[in-house]
Amino acid sequence: MIALNEVLTLEELAYVREELKAAHFADGKLTAHGLAQKVKKNQQLVRADNEGTRELDAVLVSALVRHPLLSAWAVPRTISAPLINRHSSGMSYGFHVDAPVSASPNMMRRDLSLTLFLDDPDSYTGGELEIEAQGGLRQIKLSAGSGFIYPTNSIHQVREVTSGVRHAAVFWIQSLIQDDALRQSLFDLHAAISGLEARGIEGQELLLLNKVHQNLTRRNAQP
Repeated sequence: MIALNEVLTLEELAYVREELKAAHFADGKLTAHGLAQKVKKNQQLVRADNEGTRELDAVLVSALVRHPLLSAWAVPRTISAPLINRHSSGMSYGFHVDAPVSASPNMMRRDLSLTLFLDDPDSYTGGELEIEAQGGLRQIKLSAGSGFIYPTNSIHQVREVTSGVRHAAVFWIQSLIQDDALRQSLFDLHAAISGLEARGIEGQELLLLNKVHQNLTRRNAQP
C-alpha cells in the first residue's frame, strides 16, 4: 500500500470538479454484484460515450501515468477507466472485496485498486477509506488530488459520510508483475537505486543493481 501525493495539478483538479458539477450520478448499486449490493450506498457517475467523458478519463489517467511512483510501485500493464463515486451525508460502502476481473468488453485482471481523492478532507466528515492491513484496520483520507494504491484482494470499506460530500475516482490496475511480494521487492530495489543516485553515487556497483532490477522485471513480467 502506498500513497501517491499530488497526482492532479490544481488546474486539473479545478477542471475535474467543474465537470462533476454538471455530471449525472445514479445509484451505485446498479454496478454492484453479490454481497456488495447489500453494503453499497453511494452514487456513481453515469458514463456516457461522449467527448466530455472521454476527456475527463484522459485527464485523470494521464495524471496517474506521469506520477513518478506509479510505474515503480505498480508496474502497470493496463489501467482501467475511472469509476467516479459520490458519497453525500449518510452514504457509505461497507466492507467488501473488489471483483478480481473487470466486466467485458474490456476485461482485465485486477491486481491493484487505486482511490484518487477529489475533495478537500476538511470539506466532509467521515468518508475514510478503511483497509484491512497487517496490524489491523488502516484509515486513509488524503488531500484533494492525491491517491492511494492497495491490493485488490484487500477487504476494505468507505466509512459513512456524516456531513458534506465526498467524490473519489477509483481505478484498477493489472500489473506486469502479478506476485505482490515480488512487486514489493522490485520497488524496494528501485527505491535503493534512486536513493544512491540522488546522493551522487556512481560506479560499477550501481550499474549492477540496475542490471539486477531490470533482469528481474524482464524475467517475471507477464505482458
